Amino acid sequence: MSYVAAHAKVQHVGEYEVRNAWAGQLRFACSQPARYFPFNYKSPNSIWIMDADGKNPTRLTNTTDGDTFPALSPDGSMIAFSRDKVPSPTYPFSSEAELYIMDVDGANVRFVTRGRQPCWSPDGTKIAFSRWAEIGNREDGADICVIDQLGMITNITNTPSWGLLVAREWMPSWSQDGSKIAFAGQYGEHWLVPWNIYVIDVDGSNMRQLTWSLYDSMMPDWSPDGSSIVYASQTRQWEQWLWYDIYVMDADGTNHRRITYAEALIDHLYPTWSPDGQKIAFVKDGIYVMNPDGTNWINLNCVGSQPRWR
Repeated sequence: MSYVAAHAKVQHVGEYEVRNAWAGQLRFACSQPARYFPFNYKSPNSIWIMDADGKNPTRLTNTTDGDTFPALSPDGSMIAFSRDKVPSPTYPFSSEAELYIMDVDGANVRFVTRGRQPCWSPDGTKIAFSRWAEIGNREDGADICVIDQLGMITNITNTPSWGLLVAREWMPSWSQDGSKIAFAGQYGEHWLVPWNIYVIDVDGSNMRQLTWSLYDSMMPDWSPDGSSIVYASQTRQWEQWLWYDIYVMDADGTNHRRITYAEALIDHLYPTWSPDGQKIAFVKDGIYVMNPDGTNWINLNCVGSQPRWR
Protein backbone atom coordinates (compact mmCIF):
# COMPACT_ATOMS: atom_id res chain seq x y z
CA MET A 1 0.00 0.00 0.00
CA SER A 2 1.36 3.44 -0.89
CA TYR A 3 0.46 6.92 0.21
CA VAL A 4 1.11 10.63 -0.49
CA ALA A 5 0.67 13.74 1.67
CA ALA A 6 0.06 17.35 0.69
CA HIS A 7 -1.22 20.86 1.70
CA ALA A 8 -3.96 22.83 -0.14
CA LYS A 9 -7.71 23.34 -0.60
CA VAL A 10 -9.61 20.26 -1.75
CA GLN A 11 -11.82 20.68 -4.79
CA HIS A 12 -12.79 17.68 -6.84
CA VAL A 13 -13.68 18.47 -10.41
CA GLY A 14 -15.76 15.45 -11.37
CA GLU A 15 -15.28 12.07 -13.00
CA TYR A 16 -12.24 11.35 -15.16
CA GLU A 17 -10.23 8.46 -16.45
CA VAL A 18 -6.75 7.74 -15.12
CA ARG A 19 -4.44 5.84 -17.43
CA ASN A 20 -1.75 3.58 -16.04
CA ALA A 21 -3.40 3.65 -12.61
CA TRP A 22 -1.46 2.29 -9.66
CA ALA A 23 -2.45 0.91 -6.28
CA GLY A 24 -2.15 2.93 -3.11
CA GLN A 25 -3.48 6.01 -1.40
CA LEU A 26 -2.63 9.69 -1.20
CA ARG A 27 -2.67 11.66 2.05
CA PHE A 28 -2.65 15.43 1.95
CA ALA A 29 -3.45 18.59 3.90
CA CYS A 30 -5.69 21.22 2.40
CA SER A 31 -6.17 24.99 2.43
CA GLN A 32 -5.50 27.64 -0.24
CA PRO A 33 -5.20 26.73 -3.95
CA ALA A 34 -1.80 25.18 -4.56
CA ARG A 35 -0.69 27.75 -7.11
CA TYR A 36 -0.26 30.30 -4.34
CA PHE A 37 3.05 30.75 -2.52
CA PRO A 38 3.60 27.55 -0.57
CA PHE A 39 4.00 29.03 2.92
CA ASN A 40 0.62 30.49 3.74
CA TYR A 41 -0.48 29.60 7.26
CA LYS A 42 -3.35 32.10 7.51
CA SER A 43 -6.21 29.87 6.37
CA PRO A 44 -7.20 26.60 8.08
CA ASN A 45 -5.93 23.37 6.56
CA SER A 46 -7.06 19.80 7.09
CA ILE A 47 -5.49 16.39 6.58
CA TRP A 48 -7.20 14.28 3.94
CA ILE A 49 -6.71 10.83 2.42
CA MET A 50 -7.64 9.69 -1.05
CA ASP A 51 -6.95 6.78 -3.36
CA ALA A 52 -3.88 7.08 -5.57
CA ASP A 53 -6.09 7.60 -8.62
CA GLY A 54 -7.64 10.66 -6.93
CA LYS A 55 -10.92 9.01 -5.91
CA ASN A 56 -12.60 8.56 -2.53
CA PRO A 57 -11.26 11.58 -0.60
CA THR A 58 -11.78 11.37 3.16
CA ARG A 59 -11.18 14.19 5.63
CA LEU A 60 -9.21 13.18 8.72
CA THR A 61 -8.89 16.44 10.69
CA ASN A 62 -11.11 19.49 11.04
CA THR A 63 -9.89 22.28 13.34
CA THR A 64 -9.79 26.07 13.35
CA ASP A 65 -5.99 25.81 13.26
CA GLY A 66 -4.05 24.81 10.15
CA ASP A 67 -3.07 21.14 9.79
CA THR A 68 -0.22 20.76 7.30
CA PHE A 69 2.70 18.57 6.23
CA PRO A 70 1.22 15.11 6.87
CA ALA A 71 3.75 12.27 6.91
CA LEU A 72 2.89 8.60 7.18
CA SER A 73 4.82 6.22 9.36
CA PRO A 74 6.76 3.50 7.50
CA ASP A 75 4.32 0.81 8.65
CA GLY A 76 1.35 2.92 7.50
CA SER A 77 -0.34 2.94 10.92
CA MET A 78 0.16 6.60 11.94
CA ILE A 79 0.33 10.09 10.46
CA ALA A 80 2.52 12.85 11.85
CA PHE A 81 1.55 16.41 10.92
CA SER A 82 2.00 20.08 11.83
CA ARG A 83 -0.72 22.15 13.45
CA ASP A 84 -0.11 25.85 12.80
CA LYS A 85 -1.10 28.40 15.43
CA VAL A 86 -1.60 32.16 15.25
CA PRO A 87 1.23 33.89 13.31
CA SER A 88 3.93 35.34 15.53
CA PRO A 89 3.65 39.14 15.88
CA THR A 90 7.44 39.37 15.73
CA TYR A 91 7.69 37.19 12.61
CA PRO A 92 4.47 37.55 10.59
CA PHE A 93 5.57 35.16 7.81
CA SER A 94 5.63 32.26 10.26
CA SER A 95 3.47 30.88 13.01
CA GLU A 96 3.95 28.85 16.11
CA ALA A 97 3.39 25.23 15.09
CA GLU A 98 3.07 21.98 16.99
CA LEU A 99 3.67 18.40 15.92
CA TYR A 100 0.91 15.84 16.36
CA ILE A 101 0.50 12.14 15.64
CA MET A 102 -2.77 10.36 14.87
CA ASP A 103 -3.88 6.92 13.79
CA VAL A 104 -4.16 6.43 10.04
CA ASP A 105 -7.95 6.74 10.23
CA GLY A 106 -7.73 10.13 11.99
CA ALA A 107 -8.43 8.79 15.49
CA ASN A 108 -6.35 9.17 18.65
CA VAL A 109 -4.74 12.56 17.91
CA ARG A 110 -1.94 13.30 20.38
CA PHE A 111 0.50 16.17 20.85
CA VAL A 112 4.23 15.47 20.33
CA THR A 113 6.24 18.71 20.60
CA ARG A 114 6.67 22.19 19.17
CA GLY A 115 7.75 22.17 15.52
CA ARG A 116 6.64 21.61 11.94
CA GLN A 117 7.30 19.63 8.74
CA PRO A 118 7.71 16.12 10.19
CA CYS A 119 9.48 13.26 8.43
CA TRP A 120 9.68 9.71 9.80
CA SER A 121 12.91 7.77 10.01
CA PRO A 122 12.89 4.64 7.79
CA ASP A 123 12.53 2.36 10.83
CA GLY A 124 9.66 4.45 12.24
CA THR A 125 11.33 5.06 15.62
CA LYS A 126 12.11 8.78 15.17
CA ILE A 127 10.69 11.89 13.54
CA ALA A 128 12.80 14.67 12.04
CA PHE A 129 11.23 18.13 12.00
CA SER A 130 11.97 21.84 11.80
CA ARG A 131 11.68 24.10 14.85
CA TRP A 132 12.06 27.85 15.17
CA ALA A 133 14.93 28.77 17.49
CA GLU A 134 13.89 31.33 20.07
CA ILE A 135 16.45 33.99 21.00
CA GLY A 136 15.28 36.33 23.74
CA ASN A 137 11.68 37.27 22.97
CA ARG A 138 11.79 36.70 19.22
CA GLU A 139 11.96 33.86 16.73
CA ASP A 140 15.21 33.97 14.85
CA GLY A 141 16.43 31.01 12.84
CA ALA A 142 15.19 27.43 12.55
CA ASP A 143 16.87 24.10 13.21
CA ILE A 144 16.40 20.49 12.11
CA CYS A 145 15.64 18.35 15.16
CA VAL A 146 14.88 14.69 15.79
CA ILE A 147 12.57 13.26 18.46
CA ASP A 148 12.59 9.61 19.48
CA GLN A 149 9.88 7.38 20.97
CA LEU A 150 10.81 8.46 24.49
CA GLY A 151 10.37 12.12 23.65
CA MET A 152 14.08 12.93 23.65
CA ILE A 153 14.87 15.76 21.23
CA THR A 154 18.22 16.17 19.51
CA ASN A 155 19.25 19.18 17.46
CA ILE A 156 20.78 17.90 14.23
CA THR A 157 21.59 21.44 13.16
CA ASN A 158 22.19 24.28 15.60
CA THR A 159 23.33 27.19 13.50
CA PRO A 160 23.09 30.55 15.33
CA SER A 161 21.22 33.46 13.75
CA TRP A 162 22.03 36.97 14.95
CA GLY A 163 20.81 40.34 13.71
CA LEU A 164 20.74 40.22 9.91
CA LEU A 165 22.70 36.96 9.84
CA VAL A 166 20.14 34.38 8.74
CA ALA A 167 20.38 30.65 9.50
CA ARG A 168 17.23 28.63 8.81
CA GLU A 169 16.74 24.93 8.08
CA TRP A 170 13.42 23.54 6.90
CA MET A 171 11.77 20.53 5.29
CA PRO A 172 13.85 17.50 6.36
CA SER A 173 13.83 14.33 4.26
CA TRP A 174 15.38 11.14 5.64
CA SER A 175 17.55 8.92 3.42
CA GLN A 176 16.27 5.36 3.08
CA ASP A 177 19.27 3.88 4.87
CA GLY A 178 18.61 6.18 7.84
CA SER A 179 22.09 7.70 7.83
CA LYS A 180 21.42 11.16 6.36
CA ILE A 181 18.86 13.95 6.30
CA ALA A 182 18.39 16.30 3.35
CA PHE A 183 16.86 19.71 4.06
CA ALA A 184 16.43 23.24 2.72
CA GLY A 185 18.81 25.76 4.27
CA GLN A 186 19.06 29.54 4.13
CA TYR A 187 22.28 31.18 5.30
CA GLY A 188 23.46 34.73 4.77
CA GLU A 189 23.32 38.36 5.78
CA HIS A 190 19.66 38.92 4.91
CA TRP A 191 16.45 36.86 4.81
CA LEU A 192 16.28 37.36 1.02
CA VAL A 193 19.35 35.17 0.41
CA PRO A 194 18.36 32.05 -1.56
CA TRP A 195 17.45 28.72 -0.01
CA ASN A 196 19.48 25.71 -1.13
CA ILE A 197 19.46 21.96 -0.55
CA TYR A 198 21.86 20.50 2.01
CA VAL A 199 22.48 17.05 3.46
CA ILE A 200 23.82 16.15 6.89
CA ASP A 201 24.61 12.94 8.73
CA VAL A 202 22.07 12.09 11.44
CA ASP A 203 24.67 12.70 14.14
CA GLY A 204 24.91 16.34 12.99
CA SER A 205 28.26 15.97 11.25
CA ASN A 206 29.44 16.29 7.66
CA MET A 207 26.97 18.90 6.41
CA ARG A 208 27.41 19.66 2.70
CA GLN A 209 25.65 21.81 0.15
CA LEU A 210 24.05 20.06 -2.84
CA THR A 211 22.58 22.97 -4.82
CA TRP A 212 24.05 26.40 -5.56
CA SER A 213 20.98 28.19 -6.81
CA LEU A 214 20.76 31.91 -7.49
CA TYR A 215 17.12 31.61 -6.40
CA ASP A 216 15.37 29.33 -3.94
CA SER A 217 15.75 25.54 -4.04
CA MET A 218 13.56 23.74 -1.50
CA MET A 219 11.31 20.75 -0.75
CA PRO A 220 13.80 17.86 -1.10
CA ASP A 221 12.58 14.26 -1.14
CA TRP A 222 14.90 11.26 -1.18
CA SER A 223 14.25 8.48 -3.69
CA PRO A 224 13.44 5.02 -2.27
CA ASP A 225 16.72 3.54 -3.49
CA GLY A 226 18.72 6.46 -2.05
CA SER A 227 20.33 7.34 -5.36
CA SER A 228 18.47 10.58 -6.15
CA ILE A 229 16.81 13.61 -4.57
CA VAL A 230 13.89 15.42 -6.17
CA TYR A 231 13.34 19.08 -5.27
CA ALA A 232 11.68 22.32 -6.39
CA SER A 233 13.77 25.26 -7.57
CA GLN A 234 12.92 28.73 -8.79
CA THR A 235 13.68 29.64 -12.41
CA ARG A 236 13.58 33.15 -13.84
CA GLN A 237 11.22 33.55 -16.79
CA TRP A 238 10.47 36.51 -19.04
CA GLU A 239 13.37 38.35 -17.38
CA GLN A 240 11.29 39.26 -14.35
CA TRP A 241 9.21 36.43 -12.87
CA LEU A 242 10.37 33.54 -10.71
CA TRP A 243 8.54 30.21 -10.85
CA TYR A 244 9.23 26.88 -9.18
CA ASP A 245 10.03 23.86 -11.34
CA ILE A 246 10.85 20.28 -10.39
CA TYR A 247 14.43 19.02 -10.59
CA VAL A 248 16.13 15.69 -9.86
CA MET A 249 19.78 15.30 -8.85
CA ASP A 250 22.02 12.46 -7.79
CA ALA A 251 22.25 12.09 -4.02
CA ASP A 252 25.78 13.50 -4.01
CA GLY A 253 24.61 16.75 -5.60
CA THR A 254 25.72 16.01 -9.16
CA ASN A 255 23.78 15.54 -12.40
CA HIS A 256 21.00 18.08 -11.84
CA ARG A 257 18.24 17.81 -14.42
CA ARG A 258 15.12 19.90 -14.80
CA ILE A 259 12.03 17.77 -15.45
CA THR A 260 9.18 20.33 -15.48
CA TYR A 261 8.72 23.77 -17.03
CA ALA A 262 6.23 26.05 -15.28
CA GLU A 263 3.69 27.64 -17.56
CA ALA A 264 0.65 29.92 -17.17
CA LEU A 265 2.16 31.52 -14.05
CA ILE A 266 1.71 28.34 -11.99
CA ASP A 267 4.49 26.93 -9.79
CA HIS A 268 5.43 23.25 -9.68
CA LEU A 269 5.89 22.35 -6.01
CA TYR A 270 6.24 19.64 -3.35
CA PRO A 271 7.61 16.72 -5.36
CA THR A 272 7.56 13.30 -3.70
CA TRP A 273 8.61 9.83 -4.85
CA SER A 274 6.32 6.82 -5.04
CA PRO A 275 7.49 3.87 -2.88
CA ASP A 276 8.78 1.98 -5.94
CA GLY A 277 10.56 5.04 -7.37
CA GLN A 278 8.60 4.81 -10.62
CA LYS A 279 6.48 7.97 -10.14
CA ILE A 280 6.75 11.47 -8.71
CA ALA A 281 3.71 13.26 -7.33
CA PHE A 282 3.80 17.07 -7.31
CA VAL A 283 1.61 20.15 -7.15
CA LYS A 284 0.71 22.45 -10.00
CA ASP A 285 -2.89 23.71 -10.11
CA GLY A 286 -3.66 20.51 -8.24
CA ILE A 287 -1.97 17.18 -7.54
CA TYR A 288 -0.33 15.50 -10.51
CA VAL A 289 1.76 12.37 -10.99
CA MET A 290 4.51 11.91 -13.58
CA ASN A 291 7.42 9.69 -14.50
CA PRO A 292 10.82 10.55 -12.96
CA ASP A 293 11.95 12.02 -16.28
CA GLY A 294 9.01 14.45 -16.31
CA THR A 295 6.88 12.59 -18.87
CA ASN A 296 3.37 11.11 -18.75
CA TRP A 297 1.59 13.58 -16.48
CA ILE A 298 -1.60 12.36 -14.82
CA ASN A 299 -3.95 15.00 -13.40
CA LEU A 300 -5.75 13.69 -10.33
CA ASN A 301 -8.30 16.51 -10.67
CA CYS A 302 -7.99 17.45 -7.02
CA VAL A 303 -6.60 20.81 -5.91
CA GLY A 304 -4.12 19.96 -3.17
CA SER A 305 -0.58 20.49 -2.01
CA GLN A 306 2.29 18.91 -0.05
CA PRO A 307 1.85 15.40 -1.53
CA ARG A 308 3.74 12.69 0.32
CA TRP A 309 3.68 9.06 -0.73
CA ARG A 310 3.69 5.86 1.30
